[in-house]
Amino acid sequence: MTEPTINDIKELVRKELVKTKDEINRGVLDSIQLLKTFISIEEGTGRIVILNNETLTNTEKVKLLMVGKHIAALAEIIDSPEADIQIISDETGVLKTTLSAPLGDLVKKNVLLKDGAKYKFNDALIKKEVQALVEKMKK
Repeated sequence: MTEPTINDIKELVRKELVKTKDEINRGVLDSIQLLKTFISIEEGTGRIVILNNETLTNTEKVKLLMVGKHIAALAEIIDSPEADIQIISDETGVLKTTLSAPLGDLVKKNVLLKDGAKYKFNDALIKKEVQALVEKMKK
C-alpha cells in the first residue's frame, strides 16, 4: 500500500471535516424544536428566559443562555450572541463568582468561545449540546 499524498490528506479533510455555514446552521434548525422546552425569547427585549431553572446545573443554565443568544442573534432579535460574565450572571441568576468554573470548563471544552471578556456559543456544537440536555432531562 502506498503512503497517502498531501493531496489525499487535503481531500479527506475537506470531505470529512470541513462544513459549510449552512451545514452548521442545519444543526441549529434541528435544535430549535427541542429548545422550546428549555428557553423562551422575550419579545421586544430579546432577553433569554430559562424555563425550569431550578432543575438545571449552573453549567446547563450558561449553555442554554448562550445557545438562546446565538439563536436570537441569528433571527436578528438581538444584535450579538456575545455576553460578558455580568450579563451571564444577570440573565441566569448565578453569582459572578460562581460562574468562573463553569465558564472556564465550557471554554476548555470548546463549547463556548472567548474573545476578551466576551463569550459566545460555538455554533458547530449547538445540536450536540442541546441533544445532550434533552437526554439528561428524560432520565
